[in-house]
Amino acid sequence: MKALRRFLWGFEVAIRGFLWALRTQRHLQIHLLALTVVTASGLFFRLSPGEWLAVALASGFVIGTELLNTAVEELCNHLWPHPHPLAARIKDVAAAAVLFAALTALVVGMIIFGPRLVSM
Repeated sequence: MKALRRFLWGFEVAIRGFLWALRTQRHLQIHLLALTVVTASGLFFRLSPGEWLAVALASGFVIGTELLNTAVEELCNHLWPHPHPLAARIKDVAAAAVLFAALTALVVGMIIFGPRLVSM
């Protein structure tokens, strides 16, 4: 029973972290709005299971990197409360990871939705 409680507590911690990030991080809100639009578009265009898989992986990549970027920024802000060149470099690299994920998702979206939009 104790193992089950610890297991469920891990989900509670993750959900609490996600909800905090959702309330405080504008870019995460934007990514989730984009995910909502992509999901609605996928339903409209009746994506195949393989296309849904690509959308899910690309979306998870973007949301996951955004959450990691937020954690890195929070840690840097805690370790260096005043501007510091190392903290800035770390934050820049973490932000670049999100940019790379978002561009990857954009390419996936163009491959999947592009032909459908052109044929409309």
